[in-house]
Amino acid sequence: MAYLLHKVLPEERNAARRVARRAKTFAVIDGEVYKHSPSETGILMKCIPIAQGKKLLLEIHAGIYGHHAAPRSLVGKAFRQGFYWLTALRNAEDIVRACKGCQFYAKQTHLPAQALQTIPITWPFAVWGLDMVGPLKKAPGGFTHLLVAIDKFTKWIEAKPITTIDSKEAVKFFLDIVYRFGMPNSIIIDNGTNFTSHYFQEFAEGSGSRLTGHRLDTRAQTGKKKELTS
Repeated sequence: MAYLLHKVLPEERNAARRVARRAKTFAVIDGEVYKHSPSETGILMKCIPIAQGKKLLLEIHAGIYGHHAAPRSLVGKAFRQGFYWLTALRNAEDIVRACKGCQFYAKQTHLPAQALQTIPITWPFAVWGLDMVGPLKKAPGGFTHLLVAIDKFTKWIEAKPITTIDSKEAVKFFLDIVYRFGMPNSIIIDNGTNFTSHYFQEFAEGSGSRLTGHRLDTRAQTGKKKELTS
């Protein structure tokens, strides 16, 4: 402010150059110091003391409407509201680092509580991944879904358009694969009802293939718990 109003600079040469260089982005209006926004809009941001800036960041971070954002997001919100001070980013980092909630939830991986499943691949066409895509835009012939199977070793893809999404159609589709590539060791399925139905499971069990998937593993764990309880 002393330089902008009266051209007063520090005696030290490097400090004087630094003040003169930084002052180009500041302005004094009615006794208050403002900084020009780096954007093309040139919005003026009011310069506030560091203590007031810390209170502002704390309110944005953990106030009534706060959502415990990252340091740069906090500073960006404060600047967009028309406030500025030099140590904003460092103050925001200190606030986030001292926040108990942020430190506690930062340790959480936010992943499903289940063990990782490895895919045993020993030879081509031994493990197939089976999935259904849709509903899609109705095509000529009334096809609305797509059955897709991918070999986990060679990445070979088999696909078939279908009109009905039942287990019999899924068995028919997979039988075409078995006739050409042989019966696989295991089939990886998702939570689709046409794959988890008793009809498809009986087909897999009768042919000697092992079904793996989230829903099936959950049922198996539940059955083990019931056996241990009984």
